[in-house]
Amino acid sequence: MSKPMTLPPRRWVLLLAGLVFLAGGVAQARPGRIRERTIEAPWARVHVPVLKEHMGAGDAVVRCRVTDIQGEWPTEALTLHYRIRGAWRRVHFSGAKEPGQPDVGAGAVFEAAIPNAGRGVAVPYYVQLELAPGQPLRMPGNAPTSTFTLTFKGQPSGPLIAAHVLCMMGGLLPLLAAMVCAILFLPTGRFLAAHRRLSLIGFVLLFIGSVPLGIAVERQVFGTYWEGWPFGRDVTDTKTGVILLFWLILMLFRGRSLWSRLPATRGPSDRAWAGWLIGIAVFTVAMYLIPHENLKF
Repeated sequence: MSKPMTLPPRRWVLLLAGLVFLAGGVAQARPGRIRERTIEAPWARVHVPVLKEHMGAGDAVVRCRVTDIQGEWPTEALTLHYRIRGAWRRVHFSGAKEPGQPDVGAGAVFEAAIPNAGRGVAVPYYVQLELAPGQPLRMPGNAPTSTFTLTFKGQPSGPLIAAHVLCMMGGLLPLLAAMVCAILFLPTGRFLAAHRRLSLIGFVLLFIGSVPLGIAVERQVFGTYWEGWPFGRDVTDTKTGVILLFWLILMLFRGRSLWSRLPATRGPSDRAWAGWLIGIAVFTVAMYLIPHENLKF
């Protein structure tokens, strides 16, 4: 009778951290889906895309799908309204035949463009369908009080964005491994040096990905260096700054002994430090799960 296969504790640590890392990477890398809102008219349905960003040069094209058309379709009744530098502007949609697109009688695509306003500029917009003079249907329904927001972004260089993502996700792996080692350390007293060193390696990678590389990416994409608190309201920059601050405080509490196998002789006890490491690691994973989008607070 063969013995059941077992893995040494250290391999279990790496396996668990690797699985969490891969799950997080897949979640972060999945493409965003463009949502649609629908204007219900008596003679058609207008599906309005909720565009959040436009990457690179050129104008942002808003494509509305019109379905369930009954009778003649008054294309001049559909207009796009957007605001750049304080002034509202209006453009009419025009027909856009796409490969495989059915005829207007069954459904059609109409498009209008928002001029490129430059890196980092957020442009509010809404779509209006005029049923009759003075009888508009709008999406969002209470526009222009509430609107959609489109942010123009620059195109970052491929090697730079690859290095940024590699450090940000690569830094998470040793931090998760450090968390698992700290969990095992509390009841057994083992993995003391492991969770110290892994946390330091993860923090260094996270710092490189966030500060020099992250700032360079933000400069190329938004034309700015920092949009988080206290200078801006960007959620991604703010959460990155908070994560780095927590890990920096944890590293300073242990100091030079981060690379030592000996128990701590000053500062917080090893058990207390391991507990704080677990808490900050869980907080870091929670922050990573916040969508990497143009969210403001």
